Amino acid sequence: MPAARFQEEVEINSLEEIDQVNAEAWVMRRSDPRRLIGLALIARDKSLEKGYKKGLAYSYRSTGVAYLTMGQYQLALPDLLKSKAYFLELNDYKGASSALRNIGNIYTQLSVFEKAEHYYLVAVEYAEKSRDSKAITYVRTNLGLIEQLKGNYMKAISIMEGSLLAMRENGDEYAVSEILFNIGNNYLSANDIDSAKKYLDEALEIANKLNYLKGIAQSYVTLGQLYFKTGFNDKALNLMKHGVASALELNEKRIAAETYKLLSKVHKKMGNLVKALECMEMHDEMKSKLQLSDTKSLLDSLQGEIDLEKSEKKTLENKNKELEFAYAVIKDKNKDITDSIKYARHIQNALLPPADFLNNYINDYFIFYQSKEIVSGDLYWFNQRNGLVYFAVIDCTGHGVPGAFISIVAHNTLEQTFRELTEGTNAADFVNRSAQLFNEYIRQTYEDST
Repeated sequence: MPAARFQEEVEINSLEEIDQVNAEAWVMRRSDPRRLIGLALIARDKSLEKGYKKGLAYSYRSTGVAYLTMGQYQLALPDLLKSKAYFLELNDYKGASSALRNIGNIYTQLSVFEKAEHYYLVAVEYAEKSRDSKAITYVRTNLGLIEQLKGNYMKAISIMEGSLLAMRENGDEYAVSEILFNIGNNYLSANDIDSAKKYLDEALEIANKLNYLKGIAQSYVTLGQLYFKTGFNDKALNLMKHGVASALELNEKRIAAETYKLLSKVHKKMGNLVKALECMEMHDEMKSKLQLSDTKSLLDSLQGEIDLEKSEKKTLENKNKELEFAYAVIKDKNKDITDSIKYARHIQNALLPPADFLNNYINDYFIFYQSKEIVSGDLYWFNQRNGLVYFAVIDCTGHGVPGAFISIVAHNTLEQTFRELTEGTNAADFVNRSAQLFNEYIRQTYEDST
């Protein structure tokens, strides 16, 4: 088993080393998907051991894409769904976009275009959130592929030409090779042989340079189709044999199955009926297994989505319960605080002169006292001595609790000043003494108060 072999070679002791192994694995997604799986599984084991969600997200994405490359959709789908879930937990929209795009690729290959388009559009949404222009280009290419599979060849070419230009500028040769192949395939379907050959030749050249086995296989096979269409049967046969060999080396049974069907037609055209029958039998056997696998993939994907939806619903329910509990705690604390402030209001009101006291000394008056908050930063004060009435209306700095504290200090200041009154004290002396006492109470200098 590949994972066991690579476990002997790779030692991981830190989260940084997990990231490094995942990065090394990802580079191999097109050139060596089997080795990728081995490395990614090592990173996954260590991530599980350390509870490292980022490591799990990238590991599942890597294995999902590797299985997709090899046409093993029933293995690819659950891994990509798990990858998407971990990326979203981490608020990594770029990673989530990548996982969703590859899920869309699976549904495209299964010809479930409506679901493919759904995943592509969500992938674009996340790519835009993360400002990942390269990912947006990838998804647009995939949408072009859907148009191709629907038979809208020129529309597909138009979409892909824009993607090709962007990928050339980005220097992504794997993507360039893939898009060149798709454009060439569209031209071949539209019977534009010259344009098809031009794009397919360049796609094969780049794939060979990169040792991109899937690109090599599909380019050989499609060039073989081109030569078969134009009557060059020997050339077609040779190219298709190379193509099926590359596909089998990669374990890309889907490409291999379609190639055997094409080889059957070529052999029949050349009069090799026994070979034609053998190739058709190979095609039928592979196709039958693939159909069973595709059905299982669809069922697995649906079950995966149902399980994920249940998990997300459960998570949401738990979060709602946590919010309800937090709200209840805050509500209780708020009630305690409010009750305390209301009690403080009673204390503050008790400091105000009562109406029956005022009525003994003043006949024609009214009081309008309305605090902005529960407690007030304003107050009125009244007292009398020897037939003289003393009153003050005070606006303290601040509202609510801070203002209320200041108002109590102000009240105490007035009371003490009143107690110190001597014969002949005028209003100015009263105010100055009150200010002096107030500053002493709050330890504030005259300069601070100006």
